[in-house]
Parts: sequence; structure tokens; C-alpha cells
Amino acid sequence: MRDVGIVMPVYNQKPAYLRPALRSVLRQTYRNFAFVIVIDGADAQTVQTVKEETKDDPRVTLLYHQKNQGVAKALNTGFKTMMALPHIQYLTWVSSDNVYYPDFLKTLRNTLHRGPEELGLVYSSFRHIDGEGKVIRDINLVDFRRWQRKDKKHLLNVCFVGVSFMYKKSVALAAGEYRMEPVEDYDYWLRLTEHCDIEYIPIELMDYRANSPGSVSETLRGSKAQHRRWRYGFQLAKHQARQRRGIPFETTVIFPVRDGSEKTVNQLETLLEQFYSNYKLLIMDLSPSSQATSVLQHLSDPRIAFVNMPSANEKEALLQGVRVANTPFSMVYGTTSFMPMFFLENMASELQKSSDNVLATFMRSDGSVGHQVHLTANEPFKNKLYRTTELFHAIKQTPGKLLKPLPKVFINSVPKSGTHLMLQIILGIPGMMQHHTPWHYPSNLEGLNKILPGQVGMGHFPYKPSYSQVLKELGFKVIFISRDPRDVAVSLAHFTMKKSPIFGPKQHHPLYPYLIQQKTHEERLMTIIKGTPPSSPHRWPNIFQYTYQQYNWLNAPDVCHIKFEDLIQPSSQKLTVMKIIRFLSSDLEGLRLSAEELAQKMIGNIQSETSETFRKGKIGGWRAEFTAQHKAVFKQIAGELLVQLGYEKNLNW
Repeated sequence: MRDVGIVMPVYNQKPAYLRPALRSVLRQTYRNFAFVIVIDGADAQTVQTVKEETKDDPRVTLLYHQKNQGVAKALNTGFKTMMALPHIQYLTWVSSDNVYYPDFLKTLRNTLHRGPEELGLVYSSFRHIDGEGKVIRDINLVDFRRWQRKDKKHLLNVCFVGVSFMYKKSVALAAGEYRMEPVEDYDYWLRLTEHCDIEYIPIELMDYRANSPGSVSETLRGSKAQHRRWRYGFQLAKHQARQRRGIPFETTVIFPVRDGSEKTVNQLETLLEQFYSNYKLLIMDLSPSSQATSVLQHLSDPRIAFVNMPSANEKEALLQGVRVANTPFSMVYGTTSFMPMFFLENMASELQKSSDNVLATFMRSDGSVGHQVHLTANEPFKNKLYRTTELFHAIKQTPGKLLKPLPKVFINSVPKSGTHLMLQIILGIPGMMQHHTPWHYPSNLEGLNKILPGQVGMGHFPYKPSYSQVLKELGFKVIFISRDPRDVAVSLAHFTMKKSPIFGPKQHHPLYPYLIQQKTHEERLMTIIKGTPPSSPHRWPNIFQYTYQQYNWLNAPDVCHIKFEDLIQPSSQKLTVMKIIRFLSSDLEGLRLSAEELAQKMIGNIQSETSETFRKGKIGGWRAEFTAQHKAVFKQIAGELLVQLGYEKNLNW
């Protein structure tokens, strides 16, 4: 039975390359395969060569694109046919200029077949040959094998799978189609390996024709524009993979520029070629009329954001960059004659494993990495990798005038009361940014020290005078948001059943194992109201115990109290946002915006559908979900709380 499916996309290919490529596939020792060749708008000579070499072989199917559509679409055409063949279990694709050793299919297929169920992709070493078929001697096979042997997590840094591979059809169905030329293979491995494990076979199973005429590698070598296109795709594939996996940026690089000169462009190119990629790049454009942005924006990269500050001095721009950073580490990028490809990688690696007393890492002239444990007066901070809070202090102590800083805001709330809605409203204030550690807990109050002016933190702190005092001493403006406890209960009953990365590696709420045993939503809602039995291993408080300590913030001094209902209702939304603006007004003077303009920006930033925790955000949704029994139990447990909060006048509801 043919259980291996092979696809070869073919465009205009030299017969001297195409014939040995086809013959090497057809002469495999493992013969139980189906071979689909996609003629992707190729010329007559190429078509004739394919027909001559595959004539009368029942394993071969020829498919045609009238016009050239590119490798990704050709692969999708071929694999669509393979997916329709029920006996096909293993898939690979081959190039029209490479040569495959006789045991190529056998070795890859048997490794997959005999491996554990979770194994979905196998790959091997290969030799590099030139356009004449001669082995490229300057590539040491021992070193190359060692380089390829990596854990799959390292795929986020480099594509080590190479050109000799095979994967399971079942995993391919989960990964989807090929896309994103010219990095269609790399993007595919990143998506595929999110569904399976990988295994490396340290033997050579084929010859890869490097830099042959018409090949991708040769095209990239000969064109700066094509290399930029490849680099953009390479970084976009990584960026999207990190987003899918919930991996945030680790570093922010702040690059102040005053022009779009060739020197500035070259500096940016050098930075974008860094091996280390988990950084976002803030280009602080200080040029008149944003002239630098108009030039540099043509160097596309998904990590780049432009911040136009034509009227600011460099110090103010850098401090704004740090506020926007929202990452554990940050660096100000300046002119340097020494920036090897692993410059950022080596400094980040050292800072990752350093103790908290190490404030920054830097590259010495001999290429080694140094550690800095103290800030000095007039700190020379450029091209050092800092912990973000320390970079803020290093910049702040340098000479230069500053505008009045934005507020430090702490959003506290009863859970499921619109915390993310409030966050979006605050982030509508120009320059305000979410801290890279979004949630803060009473068990780690020291983490609040790392929130800078112009940043926002969030938490569900119960009220204690000591917590109120800590927030006041740290200079926070505290906003407390509350909601009808009945709607809190309904929202929580739905939220606890939701799968989401915000719950950690298992992606489930701590109460989920208990609630999943209950058959109906009505039962689960009753559990949220009553809590779990004392004997349950999944202890959970009743709705009064769950909320009342947070509601005590309503009586705390110097706290802005906002009702969720007032933010949602169109009739009261603007008035409520104006209340927030008045509360923060002393720290917003530097924006030079009227309260009306500011309110418009804050309300305009509301995007409920982007929140991981948002469901419906309805007022009074409990009425549609509470049964008579729910009402009776709720009144018994938390009826008086509703009256105290002003949601009911008495218990007759």
C-alpha cells in the first residue's frame, strides 16, 4: 500500500538538474509512494523533461498551473491531492534541483512509523553541492550535524530542519496550508511543531544544490530587495508564532533618529540582522515633519513601531521610549562600530540568567559580556542591555529638561467587573502603556516598584489599609471598578469553563476540574454562588466571600470609584470617563489636550473583542440566567451586599 506522499513543485528548471532530481525520487528503495508533480507555469522544455522521466510510472500524477503561482501555492495544490488519498500517512516534498539518496524515503518513513505517537516530524542531515554537483568542502559535516541537532524550541530562533524531512499527514491536517513565501518552509515548521514532537537523524540522505542559478538562495544573495523580503517573512513567521504561543517580547530596543540618511538606514539594517529576534524596536523620530519615518518605514519588519516626537529633546524621547517599552529588558541603540550578529543574543542570554543585582550587561571590546551592578553619574547608557526600570533611572539622571511625567495607574477591581475595559480606556491616554507584568498580587508587592510613570498595572487586591498605604507611597493613582455581584457570578460561571493561555500551561481556570463534573450551566452557576463544599479538594468561596473584601475599596480615600455599568451605558459613558480625567488631571497637563479631546481618545480606544477575558459585557444579564433557586440562594448569601452597593433597595427582587 502506498503510504508516503511526495510533492515536487516545478518551475523553469534546467534539464541537467531536473533529470537527476526526478530519477533520484523514482529509484528510491522504498517504493510504496505516490508522487505528485505540480507544473507551476513552467516552460515547454521543463514540461517535456518531466514527461520523459516519469513516463508510464503509475505512482506519478502531473498537475498543472497555467501561470506561475509560486512554491507555496504549488505545494498546496499537490498536498490537496495527497490529503484526499486515505492510505497516505506520511508526507514530504522535494525540490527540482536536489538529489535524493536511495534510502531517503525508507529512513525517514521508518523513523516516523516506529516512533511514538507524539512524533510528527523527522529530519536528517544533508550534503551541500554546487551548481556542477561538486561537494562544497568548506561546510564541515560534523559541525553541520551538531548544528542541526536542536530541541524544537530553538526553531523560534533559527530554521535548522533543512531540506531533508518527512511528517505525518495527521499533523499536517492540524497545521494547515503552506504560505508566506519565501519562508514557506520555516513558517510551516513553526506551525507544524505546535502539534507534534520532532526527531533528528544525523546521517546525510540527500544532496542540496546551494546557490544554483534560479534557486532561492542565489536570488537572495544577488538582490538587497529580495533579501529584505526574505528577512521580513522570516521575522513575521517568528512574530506570529510567538503570538500564537502567548510569548511576549522580552526586550525593547529604542532607536532615536534625526534623519533618514544612508548612515541611519545602515544602522537600522545592522540591527535587523541580529540573531536575537525577541525584541520590539521603537524608532523615536525626532526629525522635523517625521522625515525619518517616511524613509525608514520602507524597511518593513513586524517588530518596528514609529513614535514621532519632532518637538522633544532626545532625553524626553528616550524616557517616553522606556515608558512604552513594556518589556523586562531595554536598550538604547546608538552609533557603534562593533555590533556582531550575536551582540544582542549574548547580552540577553547573560541578563536572563543573572541575579537581580545585575542591572545591565554590555559587550566588551574582546567580545565578552560584562555585568553592571551600579548606576553611575551621567551613565553612558547606549548599547547596553538594561533591566527596563534601571534604564529609566539611567536616562533620567542625565542632563536635560523634562516634561511633567504621566501618572502611574493601578486598576483594582472585583474579578469579572471590566478590568480590561478600564485598561483600554486608560491606554487611550497618549503615552500610557501597560506594564510588561500586567497582573500584580498582594503576595508580591515588590513587583509594584517596577511600574514606571506612564505605565498601568492591574490587580484584584482585597482592601487592607496596608495595601492602600503601599500604593500611595509608590505614587499610584488607584482606580477601583465594581459591578453588580449577580453579573459577576454569571460572567465567572462562563469564564471558568473557557480555555485560555492566561490560565497558565494547562490553560484552564483552577475551578475548572470541579465544574466540568457538573452537567449543566445552572449547576455551575449555583456553585459560583454557593462555593464548593469544605471537603472538596477544589476549595472556592461563596459569592459574598469572593467579592466583599474588594468592595471595601469603595470607602478608601484617594481612590477613584467607577461602576462597570456606568462605563457600558452610552448615556453615562462620557461622564464617567470625564470623572477619570478629573482624577488624573494633575498628571495629564503635559499632554496639552482638552478634557473633551482626551475623552474622545480614551473612549475611542475601547476594543472589547480583543480582550482574552471579555464575553458579552451586558448589564443585568443575570436576569436571563438566574432561576428562582439561584435568586433565593443569592439573597441568603449576598442579598444585603446588593442593598449596601445600591443595586437593590431591599430583598424583594
